[in-house]
Amino acid sequence: MWVWADTTVISESETVEFKVSVTDCAGQTITPATYYIIVDHPPEITDEPVRTSDGTPLSTDSANPTPVETNESAIVWTYSDDYASCSDVSPPPRTLQWSYRPLDGDWTTYTVYPDGQGGGTFWMWVWADTTVISESETVEFKVSVTDCANQTVESGSYYIAVVEVNPLEKVSPVLECVDDNGDGTYTAHFGYNNNNNRWVSIPIGADNKFTPNPQDRGQPQFFKPGRIVNDFSVVFDGSNLVWYLKSPNGEAATSTASDNPEQRCD
Repeated sequence: MWVWADTTVISESETVEFKVSVTDCAGQTITPATYYIIVDHPPEITDEPVRTSDGTPLSTDSANPTPVETNESAIVWTYSDDYASCSDVSPPPRTLQWSYRPLDGDWTTYTVYPDGQGGGTFWMWVWADTTVISESETVEFKVSVTDCANQTVESGSYYIAVVEVNPLEKVSPVLECVDDNGDGTYTAHFGYNNNNNRWVSIPIGADNKFTPNPQDRGQPQFFKPGRIVNDFSVVFDGSNLVWYLKSPNGEAATSTASDNPEQRCD
């Protein structure tokens, strides 16, 4: 006799009482003793992973990976489990793993350990080992959680780009062109040229600013490698608008937009 535990019905209860009976063709029935089972639900990844430095969610798009600096390379996940099969063990045994690979490369898997818990939720810290993955601009990774009943849940894929902290080459701002909006305002289109073969971080502020104020006009603070065209645009009044960048290697450069007809877009 096969008995199926219908967890869609009994899922609200951790412990379930059950019994069976057998009746033959003479109408004789036998009912054995009562038995008890524990419904152990699989673990659940409760939140999407974030970059720990600022809580930015990680990208699921391989073409637009989330930049992660080598000196702030922790990524945090949260997951939960009822640990019904090992509730008497503290801490409950579980296996946490994360796997990564350069795009289209081979997978490498590490076993990691939870950082803490609260209300049944656990945190998992994943370190982007930039000494290993530094040869790849974009890295695909995912995590899995296995509970003490050997039930495993695996995340989808996420993508990060490891940012170079001490680049040797500079990043230069580039004015692409200026549109005359016909109402006394203009729109400046900017890109940049990053001569490094890795992403570079230049935070908004003294080393990455516009004049006149406000300093922050939507410019990037993480710069992809290569020549990036028309990355963002700024509406201004036609007076000189200067984007200043000072690269981590100490070299500075500017690009200026104005109402000069020679800067008009085609």
